[in-house]
Amino acid sequence: MRFVKSGALIMHQLLDALYRGDAARINEMISLLDHWFFALEESGTDMGVFGGFPKAINTVAVQIFEEVPIEAKDALRLRAPLAEAMEAIMGDLEPRVFLEFALGNAALWRLREDVPTHPLDGGNMPATGENSLHIALLPEESAREGMENTIDAFMSLSEIREWVDICYPLDSFDYNHAYLTGKFDALARADATRIAIAGDAHALAAIDEGQMPRKTVQLALGGQDPYYALAALRRAVALQPNIDTLMIAGIWHFWHLDISGADEALALRRVFYPILRDAHNFSGDLRPPHARANCAPLMERIFDLNAIRTHLRDALSEELAKENYYNPRNPRPEFGNLPYDFHEQRPGNNERGAGRRAALHNRDCNASRVAENIAVFRAFLREMRAAGRRVLYVALPATLWYQSQCGTRLRDAVLPHMADLRGEGLGFISLYGDSAFKDAHFLDYDHVNDQGAELATQKIVESGLI
Repeated sequence: MRFVKSGALIMHQLLDALYRGDAARINEMISLLDHWFFALEESGTDMGVFGGFPKAINTVAVQIFEEVPIEAKDALRLRAPLAEAMEAIMGDLEPRVFLEFALGNAALWRLREDVPTHPLDGGNMPATGENSLHIALLPEESAREGMENTIDAFMSLSEIREWVDICYPLDSFDYNHAYLTGKFDALARADATRIAIAGDAHALAAIDEGQMPRKTVQLALGGQDPYYALAALRRAVALQPNIDTLMIAGIWHFWHLDISGADEALALRRVFYPILRDAHNFSGDLRPPHARANCAPLMERIFDLNAIRTHLRDALSEELAKENYYNPRNPRPEFGNLPYDFHEQRPGNNERGAGRRAALHNRDCNASRVAENIAVFRAFLREMRAAGRRVLYVALPATLWYQSQCGTRLRDAVLPHMADLRGEGLGFISLYGDSAFKDAHFLDYDHVNDQGAELATQKIVESGLI
C-alpha cells in the first residue's frame, strides 16, 4: 500500500488529539486525513481494508470545510474505527528506532523484539523510505532540528509514559499489588517490626500503624478475605520472624467472604495470587485479565506498553514500601464508598443508604463459608500460639445507621466461633456497637475517617492485648 507512513502518522496525531480532547488539532488532522484517503483512492488502492472509516472522516471533513468545526466530544465516535483503520496498515510499516544515548533500563523503554535499533548518528543514518518509519528516542530537551530527511517522529520518555497512562493506566488493583509487594520487600529488611495487621478495607481505614506502641506493618487491603489475610500474615512472619503480634480486623461481614469463589476473582488474579501464589478455591484462569483501556496501534507496534506499565508498577512498590497506604498520592476518599456526604443527609436518606449497604453485606451471609474461614483461622491461631506469638481479632465499628439496617445475622454466624477461639488463646476486641463512635468518626456508613481511626487505634492500644 502506498503512502502508508504518512497516513499512519496523521492517524496517530488524530488519535492523540482525540484522547486529549484537543479540538483544534482534531479538526486539523481530520482535514489532512481526508486528503490522504482521497489520494489513496486515486492511486487505485482497495479502500475496503479501512471499513467505513474513510466515509466517516469525509463526512466530518465536509462539516469542517463548511466552517462548522467539530467539537472534541463529537469526535469521540471516531476513536474505535480510527484504531481499526490503523491496525489495517500497521503490518505494512517497518519501524526502526534510533537512539541518541544508551538504551539504559530496557524495561523502561521496552521495544518490541522485532523492532531494530540503531545509534542516532546524523552522518551515517539511512534515509527514511516510503514505508520505513524512523523513530528517534531522545532525552527530554534534546534538539530535534536537522534530521528531517532521516527521522519521521521524535519521542521522549515522558511522551511514551503518557501513552502508557492512556492505554494501560495503573488502577486500584495495581496500587494494591504495588503496596503489598512493597511492604513484603520492606519486611525482609525491617527487623524492628513487631506487629502485623491484616484484614479488608475496614481494617485499612481503622488502624493507624503510626499510633501503635511498636513498629507495625499494615497488610490489610480492600478485597482481602480471611484466607488471604492469614496468608499475608504467614508471609510476614516468614520474612520477619521477630514479629510477635498478629492482628486480624474487620466488621462481621468479613468472615463471610471468599474471593476465590467469585466468577472473575479480579482481586485474587491481579493482587493476591501473583504475590502469594495460592489460588485457594479458585479453579478458573489465573492469568490476570488484559488491562488495556485504550489502544494506540502505532505506539503498540513499536513499544510493549503493558511491559512498561508493569515496570512502573514495580517502581511504585519501591516507593510504597516506605509509605502508608493512604498518602498525598492516594488520599482517603472524601465520602468513602458514597457519592455524597452522609452527614448532611436527612434521616430517611441515611436509612435508605445504609439499608442498601447492609443489604449488599447480608447477601453474602453464609454459615458454611464462615465455618471454613474459622477452621483456617483456628489452624493459624494454634500454629502461631505454638511459636509464642499473640493473635487477636478486632471487630471494627460501624455507624448506628448501618447497625440498625444490617441486623444481627452476620454477627450471630461468627460470634460463637470467636467465643471458642478465645478459649484457645485468641485476643478479642469488639468495637462494633461501641457507643464512643459517632457519625463524626465515619467517612460513610461502615468505614471510619481519620478521627475514627485515631479513636479505634487508641482503644486497641489501651486494651493491653498488644
